[in-house]
Amino acid sequence: MPAMTEVLHVIDRHVSYDMLDQLEQLAWPDDRIVSVGRPRRYPGFGRSAGEIHAPMGLALLAGRRLAKLAEGKSVIHVWSTGALPAAMSVANNIGLRIVLSLPCAGAAPRTRQIINWAGQGRIALTVPTAPAADRLIQAGFKASAVHVIPPPAPIPSDFHARREPARQASGLAGFPCLLAATSEMVRDAGHKYASWAHAIAQHMHGRFGLIFPGDGPHESHVRFFAATTGFDDAVRFTGWRMERLDVMAAADIALFFATKDTGVSALAAAMACGLPIAGAATPDICWLAPHEKAAILVSPGVPRLATVAVLRLFENETLRRDLGQAARARAAELCDPDKCRAMLKDIHNRLGNG
Repeated sequence: MPAMTEVLHVIDRHVSYDMLDQLEQLAWPDDRIVSVGRPRRYPGFGRSAGEIHAPMGLALLAGRRLAKLAEGKSVIHVWSTGALPAAMSVANNIGLRIVLSLPCAGAAPRTRQIINWAGQGRIALTVPTAPAADRLIQAGFKASAVHVIPPPAPIPSDFHARREPARQASGLAGFPCLLAATSEMVRDAGHKYASWAHAIAQHMHGRFGLIFPGDGPHESHVRFFAATTGFDDAVRFTGWRMERLDVMAAADIALFFATKDTGVSALAAAMACGLPIAGAATPDICWLAPHEKAAILVSPGVPRLATVAVLRLFENETLRRDLGQAARARAAELCDPDKCRAMLKDIHNRLGNG
């Protein structure tokens, strides 16, 4: 019988919220989590993460400290490419295997060394969708080294009970239809187009509020653009004053108008809540929430089409209900945390005992 695989999980201060969402759901209770440098603050992440000092801010120089924590482990699971140099240093010195999880194919390091290690069976990659896996394989990664683990998204049991308190807390309870863009505010995640679609819809009907929860490196850009639309009085940036689940409970339609794939954990969470979804037809979004089967999707980067998707859902209650139910069923099928955790455990075991 193969030995039980011991895993050390590694993050850094640049790790995406998508990856923290997945780590929260997929790590086993006794797994150790450490951060190269100060851990990133994210209220949605409830695990304890120790800090490894990175001299001069360089992850590579943290490798010696990481090696001590990796003693007795079989696999180092890296959740941020910024922490990868430290993990590779340890793997070179003591022969451990690495799992690298990515929020999307565009986040993959394209160095020849990583591709070679994948070909040698020294590193495995996980991505949330089949199109992302295909892109990595086309980029030169060995197919056997690339694995699809959909973003885990538990079905909330108290979702409907949260709705009215959450709407009041949002400050937008007077609007009949609340829109929510719940992805992390990163470049290309589409928050500008969510604001644009909201402004056009509000100009036409005057019945829409828009909520941006959380934060992200592009928050200032999102705030600036929302302030230029003329309808910023119907927009709320709730930061971390509201949990993302409460924001989704308050919302009637979830918006995911990314111009490029940046991660789909927030989308999976919205699907698990049964929210009607209007989004952009990027490869990852199309795979997770197919057009007219689990969402209304339009070409990325076109405000008019984004507005059409919002209005189509707003004006058709039956469509909202049917797509919301279909999205929830698809999330239950693809994004069940127990199934996703079992998939990851299998990868750890095969790599650690290989």
